[in-house]
Amino acid sequence: MSSPALSMDRIEIQYNKWHSIIISPKDKNQFINQLMELNPDINVDDAYTNKEKINII
Repeated sequence: MSSPALSMDRIEIQYNKWHSIIISPKDKNQFINQLMELNPDINVDDAYTNKEKINII
């Protein structure tokens, strides 16, 4: 995974069908929780890589 985010502790957000962005929020858990409050249908996948992938439906 390559991105302009400075931290190695990153989140990849996948949206639409083929789009994604990689970010490094200051508080990853809080960021994910806030996204889940806005849209409970968001999928958070950490099963394969130890890096979060957030799929926005």
